[in-house]
Amino acid sequence: MEIEVEVFGSLKGVQRSEGGEDGNHVQAGEDGNQVPPEMGSLVEIMIFLKDTLKVTGEEDRVIMSQCCWEKASITMYSSQVDDMDYVKQVAYKTLHENMQMNPLAAEPAAPEVADTIRNLVQSTKETGSSPTLSLEIHVVCSIEKAGEGPLGLVGGHGYARFMKRLDDEVCGICHTEFSLPEDIIVTACHHPYHDACLSRWLFQGSYTCPLCRADVPSEVASPIELHYR
Repeated sequence: MEIEVEVFGSLKGVQRSEGGEDGNHVQAGEDGNQVPPEMGSLVEIMIFLKDTLKVTGEEDRVIMSQCCWEKASITMYSSQVDDMDYVKQVAYKTLHENMQMNPLAAEPAAPEVADTIRNLVQSTKETGSSPTLSLEIHVVCSIEKAGEGPLGLVGGHGYARFMKRLDDEVCGICHTEFSLPEDIIVTACHHPYHDACLSRWLFQGSYTCPLCRADVPSEVASPIELHYR
């Protein structure tokens, strides 16, 4: 099994907080309670995972390609970002447990996510009032594995949830069953579509899930590469 992981991120926004009468910073946490100044900036992080699985057959020919999208949000404070072990643990738990990323891929990805978060937070170090930071982290994972059996899918992977239902699943747009070879897109709201069907839907300018109308991340809404075999 071959695994490739890429991580990159960006600062999406900085919201400055007002200081109190004595000049001390007063900030509200997630529960609305005031957070002591020593906790530093509130860091809101949105993580997007693009999880691609390619199953190969004889002569390493790709017999199925699936792309699964997941998103999750985590919140911490800049003082916690200084503890890299803590940030790595949070990143691994989010990727593996919450987003169902293969643990063999989540292990190398977690330190990269932690480093990206730390670098983005450090780039905003300022004196005065502590801001609220909004970060966006993108994790691109590609796994290629040899087939075993009809579908060739074994072991834990981000697609495990989807593959358990594959025999009873149909494309949410054309309502036909999936077959091999196939290119399948699974949105962050966990609805599967033929790659071509979703591409046509998005090309019409509707950037929502056809089934539940949840927003489709801009990465999915961008042109999708089709692989015809």
